[in-house]
Parts: sequence; structure tokens; C-alpha cells
Amino acid sequence: MKLSGDWEKLAKKLQKLANDTPQKVGTALKQVAEQTIKEVKEEAFYGNTSLWTVKLMSLQKVWNYAFFNTNLLTVDFRYLTEVWDYAFYGNKFVSIDFPNLKTIWDYAFQYNKLTKVILPKVKTIWQYAFFQNIIQWELNLPKVETIWQYAFYWARNTSNNQITKVVLPEVNEIWGYAFGNNYITEVNIPKVKVIKERAFFVNEINKLELSELKTIWNDAFNYNKLKSVRLAKVEEIWNEAFSWGSYSSGHKNNITDLDLWNSIRKIWNSAFTSNDIYYLTLPESLLELWSYAFYNNPKINSDKSRITNRSRLSSSTLTSAYIAQ
Repeated sequence: MKLSGDWEKLAKKLQKLANDTPQKVGTALKQVAEQTIKEVKEEAFYGNTSLWTVKLMSLQKVWNYAFFNTNLLTVDFRYLTEVWDYAFYGNKFVSIDFPNLKTIWDYAFQYNKLTKVILPKVKTIWQYAFFQNIIQWELNLPKVETIWQYAFYWARNTSNNQITKVVLPEVNEIWGYAFGNNYITEVNIPKVKVIKERAFFVNEINKLELSELKTIWNDAFNYNKLKSVRLAKVEEIWNEAFSWGSYSSGHKNNITDLDLWNSIRKIWNSAFTSNDIYYLTLPESLLELWSYAFYNNPKINSDKSRITNRSRLSSSTLTSAYIAQ
């Protein structure tokens, strides 16, 4: 049988080791593995609880369940580019640093003990990837373009994610519940175009300026502590996107300053219910304003409120939407 590539190199090294001691053979084999293995396939180390650390210098891809429920604390996978479903589920990582990783698939790092992630080249994070970790303080992912549902979800106790600041300069789309139930006070997402349902619900964000956002889905920023919202290019705001609701923790949006530019076309049911809106612009581009959109914003009725195009609130096309106590 003719060998080629890495296998040929391995065979030659094994031939040289034939007369060495077992200890030397073991050490050499370990070094060969570190330098030649490029993929770890499905379930390769599944459930191996004696595994604490792994060094594979040439590793590029980790397949489904490869290190599922082991006891990994540290790895050196510096050339890793892709992590598949459940690959590192249920380990004991406290921090990870993968300088070349680009794609993280479903549940890949769920149920670890991560407090810090360094992922400078990751572009896509799929659903539940970091669900139920202990990630704290600032989350900075400079190249991420898409974050899927529940990726960093779950907090409100000391055993789950406690992110306070999100910096995603290249992200275009954030799916449902992605950052729900954290402690986020500040978001830097200048290029995001779509934020889906409950992506940031139950956080502590107090100010929002989104210059490229087009669509905000249901409850996206519900149960925060918002006071000022500026949306330069938004076209649609869906049901209860910025409403207060009745969350028992006391999280309550209290928006006083709402700036909607001449791109807004639809504001859906209860989008801004139970806020304290005082400054409001209703551009000519607005075509549909649905029921209870500004319900329970008492200052809208005030003579001192500053509302541009106030007459639009009682126009024939918008009448059913404006119901304020």
C-alpha cells in the first residue's frame, strides 16, 4: 500500500522509533499527533471524563459531539476554523481563545463555565452556542456578522451569562433571544439591519442609537431601562418592541425621547406602550400605526409635549392606533 502526505511522514517516524524505548515512542507519537491531526470526527472523545487538556497544533475542524461531556479545561487549537454541533458541550472551559475560528455551530459550547471568550475572526454563531455559561462584562466580537437564536441567552443568577456590554461592529442580523436575560447596559451594533424577537429583552439598556437598523421584531427591547431611542433608517417596528409589560423584576422602559426618521412605514401593536414619551416625530413616511402603539404615554396629551406632525395621530389612517390614557 502506498502512503502519501501526512501518513507517509508518520510511517517514516514510526520506522525510526522501532528500536526506541516505549517512553520515547509515546512522546514521539504525541508530538506527531499534535502536528498532523487536522480533524477530530464525531464522538471521538465522547464522555471521556479523564480528558483535561488537549494540544493539537494543526487541528482545523471539530465535528459533532467530538468532546461532548468531557472535563476539558484548556486546549491549544490555534488553527481551528470550525466547531460543529455539541462539539464542546458540557465541559469546564473558563476561557477560550481561538484566533482563527470562523464558524461556531449549534450548542457548541453550551454548559461550560466560560467567563471570557476571545474570537477575533468568528463570523457566524449559531443557536445556543454559548447558552448557559458565565460570560461576564464586555463581549467583543469584531468580525461576527450573524448571531442566531439563544446564542448568549440566560442569566439573572450567578450560574449563567452576565454580559454587560456588547460590541459587534460588523453584525448584520441578530436572531431571537440571542442576548435575552443578561445585564447589558450598552450595545454597539452600528451595522445591524434586523433584530428579531426578544433579542435583547430583560436587560438594562438605557440608550439606543441604531443608524442602519431596518426591522425590529416583537419584544426585541422589552423590559429594559430605555430613556432615549434614535432609529435613523428603521422601516418597521413590531408588536411590543419597546413596551414595558409587567415583568416582575422591575425592568421598565421609560422612553422620553423617540426619534424616528423619514424611513418608518409601520409601527405595530403596543410597540411603545407604557413609556413616558415627550419628544416624538411622526414622519410623512409613516403609513400604518396599529392599535395601542403609544398607549399609556400620558405626556403625549400634554400641551407642553413636543410632537412633530401631531395632527397625524388623528388622521383617518392612523386613528385606531393612538389610544393614550
